[in-house]
Amino acid sequence: MTKKPQIESDEDLLAWLNARPEGARPIEGAILASRTALRMIPVFIGQLGEDWARNGELVALPVLRSCLISQIAAQRQTPQIREAAAAAREAGRSTTRHSEGNANTGEGEAADAATSADIAIWGVIDAANAPEAAVGAFSYAAGTRTYASELSNEVSLDTHELMRGQQCLRQPLWYKTMPPAIAAEWQSARDWLVAHSGHGFFIRWYEALLEGRPLTDDWDSHWALLTDIALIDSADWGRGAERIDDLISLIAQKHRLQHDISLIHKELENQLFNAQTLGHHRSNLPEDFPVSSVVQFRIALSEAHDALREVEAALEPPIPDAEALDGSIGRLRIAWKKVVKAAKMLIAAAALGAAGELGIQSMGWLIDRGGPIFVRTLRELRPKPSQQERPESGWRDPAIET
Repeated sequence: MTKKPQIESDEDLLAWLNARPEGARPIEGAILASRTALRMIPVFIGQLGEDWARNGELVALPVLRSCLISQIAAQRQTPQIREAAAAAREAGRSTTRHSEGNANTGEGEAADAATSADIAIWGVIDAANAPEAAVGAFSYAAGTRTYASELSNEVSLDTHELMRGQQCLRQPLWYKTMPPAIAAEWQSARDWLVAHSGHGFFIRWYEALLEGRPLTDDWDSHWALLTDIALIDSADWGRGAERIDDLISLIAQKHRLQHDISLIHKELENQLFNAQTLGHHRSNLPEDFPVSSVVQFRIALSEAHDALREVEAALEPPIPDAEALDGSIGRLRIAWKKVVKAAKMLIAAAALGAAGELGIQSMGWLIDRGGPIFVRTLRELRPKPSQQERPESGWRDPAIET
């Protein structure tokens, strides 16, 4: 059984990192620096209601941005993330300078929290700095605080998880409970974030961190969402929290669309396969059924499949280009109308009610109603079983299930 290290000082942490495999030090240093800085977020934001912070016109966004990017970099490091880290650090330096004060006051603790975030982001820009960043973030976070022993214990638990090969970033930010002093700061911080519009996402993000859960359905989509947020252009970050909140809403909507489109895409591919069997066997369709209708249906499905791929490609950038996305969606609507027209020629009179509902009105309709109705309609056309038939997709339309 791996014994938990005892990290009680900067020297202890540096010695632990130096004893780790050389290849592991950059990423483990980044993880430790990030989780330390994240634990200090309430200490900074909780002081923003004080006179000294108001007089300095301090805001939460630069520290939140640095901590979010440091968290992403601890999970996936790319040149784009490093560029975002460098820009975030440059933008956040003024926050660090303006929050400097007496170390025996809340102002001093807020300054140390901001510095901890600044050091964590420094460790992202150059991976070689990560071990020193971990030590520096820990040094500024612990200091002579009343919660220093609890913070030391959390870092010790982080190192233990890393030694055991566990997913440290999926653990609650505080393994047991937040120290009372920081819990009180978080309540003040949360009140400040609620009172200042544009911070709703960051409240949800931080509470998910505290609980050790993803913001989305799974960790892969969680990291994909945060990566796109981290890559928002610096000019937009400089326009304030409400602008960032608008962009995060767009990014979140994009990810929901990607998820739903992927489900529809899988079902569409399944139906494409099935459509190829229509008319290949005497049992598939009546003998007098016009083959041209079957051909038109196959062509329409193929065009819809290609158009759906265009939409997927247009959704790839962190923030999709509105013009490119609108063009792709327009082509998808046209393609789906052709599918509807061809389907109406194939579906028996009893199924025309479902087909008649397929008027493509908007992208929201496509995801909320269009996909399920489209799939339900196509199921009416599924050929009788043959050796060429593939198993059904695993997706089920909830409307059909009920």
